Amino acid sequence: MNADDIPPLMTPKKLASGKLAWYWSPPTRDRKAGCPLTPVALGTTFAEASTRATELNEALEEWRQGKAPGAIPANEGTFDWLCTIYKKDRRYRSLQPATRQGYDIALHRFASYVLKNGQRMGPQRLQSILPEVADAVYDKLVEQGLTRQAALCMDICRLAWSVGQRKKPLIVPALNPFENMDIDRSSVETKPATSDELDAFCEKAVEMGWPQMAFAARACWDLLQRPVDVFGRLSWAHWRPAEKPDSVFVVHHKNRSDDWAILEETDQESGETVLFYPELEDLAALLERKGTLMITRPRLRGRQKSTTVHDPMPKRFYEKLARQIADAAGLPKHVSMRAFRHGGLTEVGDAGLPDTYAQALSRHRQRSSLDRYIHRTNVQQLAATRLRVAHRRGDASAS
Repeated sequence: MNADDIPPLMTPKKLASGKLAWYWSPPTRDRKAGCPLTPVALGTTFAEASTRATELNEALEEWRQGKAPGAIPANEGTFDWLCTIYKKDRRYRSLQPATRQGYDIALHRFASYVLKNGQRMGPQRLQSILPEVADAVYDKLVEQGLTRQAALCMDICRLAWSVGQRKKPLIVPALNPFENMDIDRSSVETKPATSDELDAFCEKAVEMGWPQMAFAARACWDLLQRPVDVFGRLSWAHWRPAEKPDSVFVVHHKNRSDDWAILEETDQESGETVLFYPELEDLAALLERKGTLMITRPRLRGRQKSTTVHDPMPKRFYEKLARQIADAAGLPKHVSMRAFRHGGLTEVGDAGLPDTYAQALSRHRQRSSLDRYIHRTNVQQLAATRLRVAHRRGDASAS
């Protein structure tokens, strides 16, 4: 061990047993200035002590730069500390802000769970969080009607534990209490909309004076784009630009797999242009070209009753409006923008496309993600049965 390997502010002390123990302490000038960090005993293992000292030095530097005390790591070996370790990892920092916010809520939901003794789960030692504890918290959340949130909470906690165990194997137990949990996924799945429900929704939206909503529903179905991207990122610059007049640029903020989608082709025999999504084209023609985004909502500016501005549609606004349109059309409660995207992906499955083709259209990075979006239908079952019977008849004739 060289002196250069020892992090700043980390000092050794020889114990009565003869072992060398390590300690960390902030400079006196910082403590007098109000630094909330206090001296810490780092233990006798140099690798573990130097890692912890490096984290404390980073926290001290953040405090010197005026950041909130919340940036300082929680007590080592607790669930709050595990969350701090996970949030420093690249897998968390690379998430989009909206996704990261959802992960924060999931972790906070578990950390803020109150035990029978009145204590929060966050300050508890990781060794005390056993599989039965995770099961009990999950069951309690489900009893409260938070089925979807409970499943997400357990999934994110499992991921955080896995990251922490890899980065801090001497502190985070190898047994991940969130692994192999009995989670009811059926109630969490999104039920896909049907093509008839899509047509009814679009017709009613146009009738109610909201062609933007009809176009958005079609875009979720035809382009397989997430609603948040359709409403918040699909711009006029993406729709048939001069450099690619036969395409639309489809943004996928979640996995950053943005790409061009072809809208038409030329028939080799007749030479005529064939539109792949004629309904989407018709609805696009109804949109007013106001502002940057294709989908906006008109709004009177302040007290000026004659001046109209066009703003983006916030998520709460378009979800509420979509529900109003669906209700007016007499559609079931599951019909939503999210359900339209699932319906489009299920249509891909009904078409019998190989997974490679389906993934090229959906732009999912992991092929396993298709299982959550391409729902099993009678159309797929019938097509598979026909192929099976044809194969069997072929074998019989060959014999």
